[in-house]
Amino acid sequence: MDIQHNGHEQDAAAERMQERQTALQHLQTMKQRSTEAGVAIAERVATAAEALIAMPPPSIDAEREVLDTVFRSLDVMALLVHDAGRRQQGYPPAALHEAVHMLLEQMERIKPKSH
Repeated sequence: MDIQHNGHEQDAAAERMQERQTALQHLQTMKQRSTEAGVAIAERVATAAEALIAMPPPSIDAEREVLDTVFRSLDVMALLVHDAGRRQQGYPPAALHEAVHMLLEQMERIKPKSH
């Protein structure tokens, strides 16, 4: 029974590590696109999300929260880059300030405090 249980834990840990790698690759791509589009706030979101991925989570629940937040940051970054392109075409800016602010606050809450 213990061998089977350990196998499931190892599979779950490998899956979480793969999710982290995938998220990191997407973050790096979006960070590059943000830089190219001149969207500094998206770069700030990417840097904060990269810091979350780099930290070891204290629990599986914390791991899920980290990954959910990182994937949400990718969505927000995509919206910011898209909005920058639309503004270049003469459209008014989207109301994304509050979403970015709330996301950055959430990332700050998740990060462990240094002592």
